[in-house]
Amino acid sequence: MKNFGIFTASQEEITVNGETYKDIIFLRNAKGDDLVSVLKSNPHPFYIAVDETGKVCSMQRDPEQIQIPNHEIIGIDQDFGYGDECSIYGALFDGVEIVAPPVPFPELSARQFWHAVLVIGIRQDEVETSISTPNDPLYIEDEAERLAVLIDIRNATLFRRDDWLVDGLTQAHNIPKEHMDTLWIWSGHIE
Repeated sequence: MKNFGIFTASQEEITVNGETYKDIIFLRNAKGDDLVSVLKSNPHPFYIAVDETGKVCSMQRDPEQIQIPNHEIIGIDQDFGYGDECSIYGALFDGVEIVAPPVPFPELSARQFWHAVLVIGIRQDEVETSISTPNDPLYIEDEAERLAVLIDIRNATLFRRDDWLVDGLTQAHNIPKEHMDTLWIWSGHIE
């Protein structure tokens, strides 16, 4: 694997066999080297173009087909199971391999959330009691903060997977993160 860096587009004029061509687009790195020459001097079985978030925008075998400006161009030695180059869109490059993007978690209505929690044996009134009970893992010592959280629990219309309450319930009840993730996705389908 080799990260070739970011290449930017520039319009240039070239002369081939005495004929001049204007406004030809070249991708060049900070040193001024053109992309295709750099890639051909250090060949890899595959090349990927990765944006600043790590999303893979393209994967190609041919270095001349990976010309995407303002993206990191990385030579990789395998396709990580994405043999069809069209199937790569949306995948992520984590610096070592290409991985599937994380599953987006839907926001749950209060009704969906409390039904989901009930499925794993936790009731809303138990959560409220835990927040108000010293030595409980969910206990909130500061009274003003505790009252504010109780208002949120009783009146929230939406819950997000990354809410502190969800993480607290997961930890307090020793629920594996993967199980909570699965439950969350399932709960998003409750009508």
